[in-house]
Amino acid sequence: MNMSADESLSTSVGEELRWAFAELALAGVETPQLDAELMMAYALDCSRIAVIAHPERLISQDISRVFRSLVSRRVSREPLSYIIGRREFWKLDLEVGSGVLVPRPETEVLVESVLERIRGLENILIADIGAGSGCVAVSLALELPGALVYAVDISPKALEYTVRNSKNYGVADRVIALQGSFMEPIPGELRGRFDAVVSNPPYIRCGDIDSLEPEVSIWEPREALDGGADGLSAYPEI
Repeated sequence: MNMSADESLSTSVGEELRWAFAELALAGVETPQLDAELMMAYALDCSRIAVIAHPERLISQDISRVFRSLVSRRVSREPLSYIIGRREFWKLDLEVGSGVLVPRPETEVLVESVLERIRGLENILIADIGAGSGCVAVSLALELPGALVYAVDISPKALEYTVRNSKNYGVADRVIALQGSFMEPIPGELRGRFDAVVSNPPYIRCGDIDSLEPEVSIWEPREALDGGADGLSAYPEI
């Protein structure tokens, strides 16, 4: 027998959020309420504000199952950005996922520093070494409309996100994705001509990685984290 529409609406947003908060807090998630709200917004395809404003909203069993599967992933300490596929950075809402380092807010300082030094120049040429999701490369291309940015990463998976995000923001013609190690794939005729070489290289000592929070130590790509025995192995290469 088919259920009526009312029968299929078995729980409310608020009830599901309370359950999720308890599960996430027990798992040691640092921001259980925020994460629960963002996952509910993702499951409902609405804004977080809409979730907060209408805790009485009834949701279907199907939506509840989707939401609870997301919470289960977060309980395993999978990064929230991987689960919802997005991460805010600078003025962007970037696509991210497994295999790429989640952009950190502190990396925005790198964008600020570059802009302070080269804004106003013409025919700007930038190399972004270890581009990852493309967060820095795409941000700079948007802020500097005349700039050409060579985005280099050793990971093909990471470069997929660089390309995708550059297309999403309409700068794919000025963000050139190159696979390779450090400066290796940069054309020889461009060496020494860059107005800025930017990088957020691996900087964590290899012996410290396993002691970090599970979101980092288990889920994020080790090659984007491991800076060798002293955390500085990438710097001579750059």
